[in-house]
Amino acid sequence: MGATRRADPEGQVEAAWQRLFEMLAELQREMESLCEDRPWDRAEGGRYLARLLASGLGRFTARPVLSIDYAVPRIGGFNPDYRFGHAALDPRGSYLIRGTLNDVHRLALGTYRGMLGSSPPVGHVTKDQLQIDARGGFELWLGDRPPEDPSSGAGRGWLRKSSETTSLMVRQLLLRPTDRPADLSIERVDGVGRGDPPEWTERRQRESLDAASLFMAGAARHFFRWTRAFSRLSNRIDHVPQELEGEVKADPDTFYAVGYFDLKEDEWLEVHFMPPPCEYWGLQTTNHWLEPLEDDVLVTHRNHVTVEPDADGSVTLAIAAREIARPNVLHTLGHRNGALFFRVVGAAGGEVRLPTCRVRKHAGSPGGERPTQAGTRPARTA
Repeated sequence: MGATRRADPEGQVEAAWQRLFEMLAELQREMESLCEDRPWDRAEGGRYLARLLASGLGRFTARPVLSIDYAVPRIGGFNPDYRFGHAALDPRGSYLIRGTLNDVHRLALGTYRGMLGSSPPVGHVTKDQLQIDARGGFELWLGDRPPEDPSSGAGRGWLRKSSETTSLMVRQLLLRPTDRPADLSIERVDGVGRGDPPEWTERRQRESLDAASLFMAGAARHFFRWTRAFSRLSNRIDHVPQELEGEVKADPDTFYAVGYFDLKEDEWLEVHFMPPPCEYWGLQTTNHWLEPLEDDVLVTHRNHVTVEPDADGSVTLAIAAREIARPNVLHTLGHRNGALFFRVVGAAGGEVRLPTCRVRKHAGSPGGERPTQAGTRPARTA
């Protein structure tokens, strides 16, 4: 009987697994350094790293398929009002996107270098730039230049890419939970076939594990920096910290402001602002790791159609970890600390005034409001 060939004879796959586990241990230590003395944050931080690991392994070990994937990780202040999609692109390719809008309030498609959506996009198209037919359908050419054959481009828009473009990002804004998202498909149209799927070799396994490790570490450390910066904005909403300005503006039509709530057991946070004339505004809560707080019953985020305005058109919201008898509550699902994301899309004239914040006491609690450093400076989207 011949000798049985040992799998991974040079130990390269085993070494790749070891590198991944070592990276995970490093990230665990970095995560714990951001928790202070909060066991809840530490527990959720471990879950957060596990989700990043699962996402990285799923992305880099799956069979490559050209499609728009909506199972993107809900990290970095993921907006629950949006349905985000991603498709990996061959920088050499040309593509055709077909779609039907359905109930989508705003649709934005952008091409990027890299996996997380670099800023600014290489190309960017919104719903109002599309040539939409009577049934809400459209076609969009995705290439380095418009189609050379005029007939092939008739009735189509153009989404620009470059020889370095590797990602398509899709942002669908849905104002209500019952709204139907747009139906979108993508196909390659440059005559290059998909071909046979690559063989799953030991080399590919090693490369995929290393890619998953890099993705996990890159995403975790990227947003660890955000957590560290946002947590300095205790009980206020302000401009994006200067060191992060280039990282929190992936959608060029959106104004972003950020903050952090840090409340005692008997406190809640009052947020007040005058919305500008705009296409959309939204305010959401997240946990310490910038994961959205979401629940099937309790409301954790509000937008311009799910809020009850004050008599003068302004908006007053209450951010609380427990039930509170006020309109426009954003429930934090028991969290007493976490990040806040305030977004405005299409502000008329580009002018946005930052919300003001005040810490209030629950009824029956001793004392009054706690002073905060509320942001009041005007801001511009540019």
